[in-house]
Amino acid sequence: MQEDLLQFIWANGLFNRSNLKTVDGLNVSISHVGYLNKIAGPDFSEGKVRIADTLWAGSVEIHTRSSEWNNHKHQFDPAYNNVVLHVVYKHDQEVLNQRGEQIPTIELDGRISSSIISKYEQLKASKSSIPCEHSFRSVSAISFKAWLERLAISRLERKTVDIELIHKYTRGDWMETFYIQLAGYIGQGRNKLAFQQLSRAIPFNTLAKHADNLFQLEALLFGVAGLLKISEPRDEYEDRLVKEFAFLKIKYGLVEINVVWKFGGLRPPNFPSRRLALMASLFQKLASIQALVLGEGSLNDGAFEAQASDYWNTHFNFGVENERPHPVKLSLGLEQILRINVVVPYLFFYAIQVGDETFKEKAVELLNNTPPESNAITRRWNHLNVKPSNASESQGLIELSTGYCDHKNCVLCNVGKQILNHQ
Repeated sequence: MQEDLLQFIWANGLFNRSNLKTVDGLNVSISHVGYLNKIAGPDFSEGKVRIADTLWAGSVEIHTRSSEWNNHKHQFDPAYNNVVLHVVYKHDQEVLNQRGEQIPTIELDGRISSSIISKYEQLKASKSSIPCEHSFRSVSAISFKAWLERLAISRLERKTVDIELIHKYTRGDWMETFYIQLAGYIGQGRNKLAFQQLSRAIPFNTLAKHADNLFQLEALLFGVAGLLKISEPRDEYEDRLVKEFAFLKIKYGLVEINVVWKFGGLRPPNFPSRRLALMASLFQKLASIQALVLGEGSLNDGAFEAQASDYWNTHFNFGVENERPHPVKLSLGLEQILRINVVVPYLFFYAIQVGDETFKEKAVELLNNTPPESNAITRRWNHLNVKPSNASESQGLIELSTGYCDHKNCVLCNVGKQILNHQ
């Protein structure tokens, strides 16, 4: 018996309550099991139980064995003085609180269906990336869809934490916040932190002064990124950028960042040099995109449309010309990433800050209207005939997989709960 299963059984009342007594023979009736506590302290708060003739209100603590109370040092912790009931699978030791008072204890051994225990053990023993795959078809499709919706919102709420940190860093500047968040996802996985560091090293307002000049934007971004070979330019275009950056560097007091840009393991179209060129072109539309995000307009398919300077149509990096043209432009996949990971969380966080629910609704609507992601995580559900119809459902699947399935947190998952409850 594991404690997380025992907590689940207690929370859902999945045990025989008839003739329930404490280990020393006092009658017990349960008015309310309490609320699961997700922070430090007793497992359940605000429980209500009648022991003999007295109704007690307070916390409930769960252990597989009574002796775990002392093993966890609860007898010395005043936070456990308000525990009114100790629920255990096996009683092996009397326990006291910090005031020296004996804690009433009930034992659930023999009161729990063997079916629940067996199902739990099967889930825990599963080697599959989806522990419940053999029982999944017993889950209601409607309830699963509702669970994905809740998980998508939970994932969105977690993403707003990152935006909150950026917002504090920018001292409440909404445009700067949007710019830094966007920069990180232009870089994506291997170069995400480098792009974020670059966006912090060259403020939005500095770039905005040159928003009508793509060449100067490239000089600023490539120069501060440290990707220009100052001493020996590799071709004429880089030489021109070096000279332009030399002037702008002095003008704005800029300093090159010290990062290692990662080219290895990337396809040439995704090299950081190409993504920087894309970022420069996208910056020219950034203010209008942000205005659309927070305004009445719609982020249609062309909102993020951007294309880099002609040089990058024929180069993956400085000094190396492609055999055939390969334009730098925002792919549908990258636009999808920006909508899901930048625009939607930004809108959601903005709604929280200004206290306007309409922006939350706009964020959720945008997620519902964005095509679903197709990646290793979402594809693992295909054999169960689970195919997301929009980005909200694919985000829900990612949250389900990474937050529950990967850690076998089945008793906290609505799917696992249904399976354990299913008779």
